[in-house]
Amino acid sequence: MSRPRATIVGMTDDITLPVVPTVSTTYAVALSGLPADLDGAVTSALMAYHGEGARALLDRVSQGLLDARMITAETFPRIPVELLEQHGPDPASIAAFRTASHFVVVTSKDEPRWPPVHEVAGRALASALAFVLPGVLVDLRAPKLLDARDTAASTLAEPRLADYVTVGQSRRPGGQWLFSLGLDRFGLPELQSLDVPLAEAAATQQLLLGLAERLRALYYDAISFGATEEVVLPPLLTMSVDDIAAALAVPTRPGGTVMVRLRHADPDSRPRSLIVEPTAGYAAAVATLFDGVPVQLRMTSQQLLQLFGSGSAG
Repeated sequence: MSRPRATIVGMTDDITLPVVPTVSTTYAVALSGLPADLDGAVTSALMAYHGEGARALLDRVSQGLLDARMITAETFPRIPVELLEQHGPDPASIAAFRTASHFVVVTSKDEPRWPPVHEVAGRALASALAFVLPGVLVDLRAPKLLDARDTAASTLAEPRLADYVTVGQSRRPGGQWLFSLGLDRFGLPELQSLDVPLAEAAATQQLLLGLAERLRALYYDAISFGATEEVVLPPLLTMSVDDIAAALAVPTRPGGTVMVRLRHADPDSRPRSLIVEPTAGYAAAVATLFDGVPVQLRMTSQQLLQLFGSGSAG
């Protein structure tokens, strides 16, 4: 019997993605000292969600799907402060993160499905703990500092990929290196674009966010239609401003389209990733991606939302 699979388009060099049995996410709360009663703080945080919400979270704790544990700053994974600063946190939060002595690490897992239940549960507990303890909330999968109030509110809204995935960039000898962070929390490979000319870096950064949303939609649509082993995607994908708008959950705006080619990165590289390569006409297409509206070299989510005519970062 052949393996269950979902094929989007059959082509040479198709991109084959395994359907993972479990997806997980990790958040942390940075603390200035050791809390007197972590178990009590977790209970108080869970009970902040009244009725069905509290019961659902308690059930996940009892089932081993949601967990909070304490670690010291010495054993906390190293996150470059420069990476956190790209997302525009206030200096006080950065200072509190850098001087934290302990961290409460919240881990949440589930089977792959959309909306992402594991993310909603993980964010709900972590943001509530940031209020109760109190402390600075940290996303460890797409490293950035989060506002606890906004994060708690996001658990009640329709999920948007821009809350979970960021696109960073770094200068290399051959050009800008652009990379996604956070797709692995959905069982997907990260995206990389190599040797990008500086003039194309800003639009490519936003294009990778739209490509991440397209990848997420194709993968989870295939799973919802019965794929249990693998999802096969075409190596050529056409992106548009609509995909970026979908990642932001905002109305789209006029813009162009860009075709890119995907290929698997070195199988030994970590994290698992896909390389995004330009096709013929890429530079001209990128130049008109936002219908001639210039975009900054590095953009926060707030600035990108303003480009779409929305001032709400959510």
